[in-house]
Amino acid sequence: MPPAQFYHWYDVNLRMKLLGIKTKNVAKMNEAAAVELGADILGEVVILSVAIGALALEYGRRSKNDSDKEVRQQEILLNIEKQISEFETIVKDQSSHLLKVKELIQNKTSSTSNSSSSTK
Repeated sequence: MPPAQFYHWYDVNLRMKLLGIKTKNVAKMNEAAAVELGADILGEVVILSVAIGALALEYGRRSKNDSDKEVRQQEILLNIEKQISEFETIVKDQSSHLLKVKELIQNKTSSTSNSSSSTK
């Protein structure tokens, strides 16, 4: 059974079942109508295939862009974490230097006050 004749037979049977009518025999389409219906079906299949292909390509492109974006965000996050770690090290170093300077100032002021009280 050619595809157009099968489609016609299936379409008529489905419509009749939906209407609640039993079908015994479905009249065959004439050759010209079958060729036209077959061409319509083929055209719709081609259009549907192109649309599905375009959707698949777009989905793949979008997925790649999303994964690339996620990789870039991970790199930015790692860079920020590295900078924070470096800043923590700098702050610790500066804190220790500040403590040393405070100790030196305290030692200097205490030695100055001790020497000024001993000279009196």
